[in-house]
Amino acid sequence: MLADAVDQSIYEILPPVVDRSVTIALITTRELVLKDFAFDSNHNKILNAANLIVQNLAGSLALVTCREPLKMQLTTNLKKAIEKQLPQALQQQLEMAAGGFNENVLQDLAAQASKDNLDLGCKMIKKAVIQRALTKVREDAQITRAIEIRKRAVNQAEFRKAYIDESLMAQFSDLPQQLKPNEDGLSDAQF
Repeated sequence: MLADAVDQSIYEILPPVVDRSVTIALITTRELVLKDFAFDSNHNKILNAANLIVQNLAGSLALVTCREPLKMQLTTNLKKAIEKQLPQALQQQLEMAAGGFNENVLQDLAAQASKDNLDLGCKMIKKAVIQRALTKVREDAQITRAIEIRKRAVNQAEFRKAYIDESLMAQFSDLPQQLKPNEDGLSDAQF
């Protein structure tokens, strides 16, 4: 009963959480990676950075986005499941017994069970969002193109000569110095 309610709740809120989290994480990842690694010829750095950034962003966004809707949906589904499992005759007997079994008791049971299982549900949603985000970042045309360009360049000098031009430099001219990409690429400490 509990597992079914958790599964149903996740199933109901998962699509909008995945869409929103993955879309935002992918756009942000693309912009960060293409800016921060604009002068770096190492395609593995770009791929690793894209994977790390999209995982962290998508996972964090998923947790923030899903927590409250999951809690509400889980409480609703658990309440329905408890009502369904508790035969009408037993409900009547409990109502007659000391204090009774009313709507408040049912709501409290569902709320406590929801609270006890909320973290599990959030972790399952986070995992699904991260998997989808990793798939999407590997399919992203701009990131893929940047990686392919770097694979074709034999060395850093060839890469700079062939692919770094004035239009690329102009993109970064309005950025504050702290946000401009370093022409030597990111250091290991920054990565």
